[in-house]
Amino acid sequence: MFFSSIVLVLFWIGSLISDPPPAPVPIMPWGGHYTWAELFGDPIIIRLQWVLVLSVFISVMFPLLQAGGVL
Repeated sequence: MFFSSIVLVLFWIGSLISDPPPAPVPIMPWGGHYTWAELFGDPIIIRLQWVLVLSVFISVMFPLLQAGGVL
């Protein structure tokens, strides 16, 4: 208990002399317009979403086209 109280006092003293937290930075400051990347995320994530959508579309449509005799 003695050492725990000493540690608590040291933390309290440290909190009195610590630097104040920095001011929060706005996530998207208004610049007049937003790009697609700012609206929907990182450009790499957008490309990965398109790859996912196209791969699901192809994996669904390819067997249907084969079954219909188109391919």
